[in-house]
Amino acid sequence: MLKKYYICIVLGLCLLGAGCAGSPPVNERAAAKIALDAALEGQAQIYAKKEYQKAEKTMQRVEETFSNRDYKNALILSNITTLQAKYALAVANWKIKASQLERAQGTLRNAMEEADQARIVLEEAKKQLH
Repeated sequence: MLKKYYICIVLGLCLLGAGCAGSPPVNERAAAKIALDAALEGQAQIYAKKEYQKAEKTMQRVEETFSNRDYKNALILSNITTLQAKYALAVANWKIKASQLERAQGTLRNAMEEADQARIVLEEAKKQLH
């Protein structure tokens, strides 16, 4: 489902960009760089390595097409890079939150075990008082 949505967005951006292919897509290129930097800052290179590398490779293609003055493809690739980088960041955030949740569940399990132990000690102390 997410992939279909992703593909529709990419195709829509491509169609929007096709009309203004004559001028350098400076803003789109900058947006792609910003999105890639945000993904890097969000540790996507660690937690969403495959997705992040895909965005990096597409960004390299952006630079190549930009250098070759192939602005139509540079625009399309810039938009794709932006989406890939945002996706990589989302995957990284999800994995980080899942890891935090697992740690919190472990802490909760430990606390419950300690509470059970304390309850047992308390019950034994009550028995000794009677």
